[in-house]
Amino acid sequence: MTPEELRQRMLRELSGGESPAAEQAMEPVPEKVHWCRVAMNREAQAFVASLPRGELDVLEVSGSAWNDPRFGFRSYRSLAYPEYDICRGPFQREFCDLLILEQVLEHVRLPHQALSHALAMLRPGGSLLVNTPFLIKFHPCPVDLYRWTEDGLRILLEEAGFTAIRTDSWGNRQCLAADMLPGMEWTYYDPAVHSLENEIQFPVSVWAFARKPAAWDQAPYSRRHPSPLARSFGVMVLSKNGAGRIERCLQSILDGGFADEIVVCVDSDTTDETASLARRFTPHVHPIAVPSAGIPESALPAMVSHCSADYLLRVDDDETLGGNWDRASLEALVRCNDLTHLILPRRWLVPPGPDGTPDGAPRFIASEPWFPDYQVRFFRNDPELIRWPTTIHETIEMKGRGMVLFDRWIEHYDLVFHSRAERERKARNYRRIRPEKHLSNFYLYEEQEIDLLPADRAGFTEALEIYLSGRERQANQAGEPYRAGTDIGFEAGGNGEGYTRKGWSDPEPWGRWTIGYRAELRILLEIPFEGPALLAVESVAYVRSWHPTLNVRVVCNREPLGGWSIETSDMVERTLPVPASALAGKRELLVEFHMDNPASPADSGEFGLDQRLLGLGLRKLRISAGE
Repeated sequence: MTPEELRQRMLRELSGGESPAAEQAMEPVPEKVHWCRVAMNREAQAFVASLPRGELDVLEVSGSAWNDPRFGFRSYRSLAYPEYDICRGPFQREFCDLLILEQVLEHVRLPHQALSHALAMLRPGGSLLVNTPFLIKFHPCPVDLYRWTEDGLRILLEEAGFTAIRTDSWGNRQCLAADMLPGMEWTYYDPAVHSLENEIQFPVSVWAFARKPAAWDQAPYSRRHPSPLARSFGVMVLSKNGAGRIERCLQSILDGGFADEIVVCVDSDTTDETASLARRFTPHVHPIAVPSAGIPESALPAMVSHCSADYLLRVDDDETLGGNWDRASLEALVRCNDLTHLILPRRWLVPPGPDGTPDGAPRFIASEPWFPDYQVRFFRNDPELIRWPTTIHETIEMKGRGMVLFDRWIEHYDLVFHSRAERERKARNYRRIRPEKHLSNFYLYEEQEIDLLPADRAGFTEALEIYLSGRERQANQAGEPYRAGTDIGFEAGGNGEGYTRKGWSDPEPWGRWTIGYRAELRILLEIPFEGPALLAVESVAYVRSWHPTLNVRVVCNREPLGGWSIETSDMVERTLPVPASALAGKRELLVEFHMDNPASPADSGEFGLDQRLLGLGLRKLRISAGE
């Protein structure tokens, strides 16, 4: 019996009179495809389609099948033997994102070495596509040396250092018989005749997809937490055209050693390689549309939808982490105190300047308002607890207990990464978006009086000590002598800072709250009052449906003036007469506000940044001579 007769007999016996086309499990493929490669090619194309092809620099070794613009690769290159021998060494280290070895390994003398060099040519996190024959006739091109099963190919890839290995194979006896003729001819696939049924005992082709390890493979997020008390921590980063910034940002997160999950959301308008660079650090990279142009805060809800950790830290691509991000202490803080959020300092770094800073060491602005620039950045991943910002320069607000930390912080590189002209454009845009809170002074710092300190731990400690001592001095420093009938303003930037003593919040754009049950004002008079006076305060009360009334009592120089029972949250001017007995001969007034029932937003279930007991909110105060 001749080989052709044997071949025809096997085909008749294997077909069994059934319609092979009815057994197809895949879509039709173009003509002139070898039957033994149909299933393999389809799996390879599906794998490549799952990758971000527009961000891939692709290298194909000893082939050009993927040199087709329809694949949409960023770049493509083919290297062929003998001009390039993959066994001799890598063509160039870490220069491609996808390396394709189709029908190559069986022909090289040292396949272990070839795969080691393939690993070296891939960038961290890059992918390998490799396939090879198994039950197929001898075909020297120029040599034919090896065959591997799925398990054998997996072991070969593992020993070379690849991870995330997925293997598969395909074959059946019909295809095996069809290619039994001597020579280098192979049967082309005809869907009307040939079956794509996979008989696992007769693998004709074997293939694998694998990945080069990346930085995130050693990151703690791959660790599972068996303890029911353990908390998982994630970091989410938003980036737009951040190719020059994202690697520094993500490396600092990995160095912190606390994150179980790193999620990078890339603005869909990005035009650079931010996403591909981020994939070197984490597999969790997602395109995202920012709902409101120019307002990155509007993307926060969509970013959180990609995160699975119990607690999240929000970081921008122009920021890094500083200080001690020890996981054990962080977990103990949130668990033992039942915290829903942490408030972190942030320091603004500036470029090295010609002022004698040694070796161009980084520095930061140690003056207010650049430091400590407290930020609510770490929060529990629970939508019931979160109120998202709605415009630029708003922060997340959280229900529940919070805490301010001083042992870890955020480094902000905006002033380093952007030129003065770029920052001026940004400031103009912020003025357009939010004229009442554009914060241009943060970005245009050069003409302002500022203190600079080294951007290290010692510099942070020194700046914090200066800040705290300054707050203490302010509390003990008398304001300018007060002229009867003029206003004392308690809003940010107002003159009320010199009159407030204990019991007050930091100033806000509208004014400031009393904190706790008692708040004091110490007012030095320019000219003593000669008779009675009238105290007027433009104020708002912290009242809500669950806390409908605030009771306030006012005392001047230890003499009760009266009080208010307030049931509205409107800003209203409220007055009380001050008797002459409280003023006679006095050069200084001590005005005390006593709150019988202040309330905490967090304890009530409302949104609030901490556990403050809020009472009366003052915008203005005026003391006029009475009649």
